Amino acid sequence: TKTGAASSTLADVQVDLSTTTPQTSSTGAYTIKSIPLTQGTKPASVPNYKQAIVCTSNITASQCTTLQSEAVTLQGRIAKNGQDLLSWINLGTLHKAAGDYQAAITYWQYMADMYPTNPVAFGDLGDMYTNFVKDYPKAEANYLAAIKAYPIDPAPYKNLFVLYTTTSYTGGAGAAEAILKKGIEANPKAVDLEVTLARYYKTSGRAADAKAQFDAAIKNAQAQGNTALASQIQEEAIQ
Repeated sequence: TKTGAASSTLADVQVDLSTTTPQTSSTGAYTIKSIPLTQGTKPASVPNYKQAIVCTSNITASQCTTLQSEAVTLQGRIAKNGQDLLSWINLGTLHKAAGDYQAAITYWQYMADMYPTNPVAFGDLGDMYTNFVKDYPKAEANYLAAIKAYPIDPAPYKNLFVLYTTTSYTGGAGAAEAILKKGIEANPKAVDLEVTLARYYKTSGRAADAKAQFDAAIKNAQAQGNTALASQIQEEAIQ
């Protein structure tokens, strides 16, 4: 997931969001397309979206000025439409880039509460809690919420697998394997999930399981007409 202001500014976010079938791309771990935007219960209080961008010392003056300028644009959009999912999400991204993680969490949580069927805010919260705040139970909860909102996206399954296998938070016995299997079941064309599971079996010393999973990934790639990918997986499988 991205860090640093230069790679996280609004200019890098290419999106087209409507109020019915948005195509939404977040600068966190997520790229989500054509998700129904169903509003939940509107939270009782509205966060202070007008708060200034305050940059940490590792952000250059030029970068900070850019972030502040883009924040003003987003604040203007929110002032006109307080339910603008995209503007709230991107405003959180700007605060995150500036180093103000709490502001980003506040905005994203507000959108997660307002639009519980849209996974973008949950995905960004999961990334924040995993890689920046290091609150792993909250990271898990948000990735699971993203899966519930949009189960056919492979990203939260992979992110949970990474959480379970690279941090002190394991999710319990067998959680890493189980989340990948769940993702494969929900996303039968997700070759990357199959390869990730095969690699997990291989590093765990489960050679027969690894071979079977690599074979399944190869077959899947071939069925989708991606012979180049199938060949790459084949090469990895025999190493």
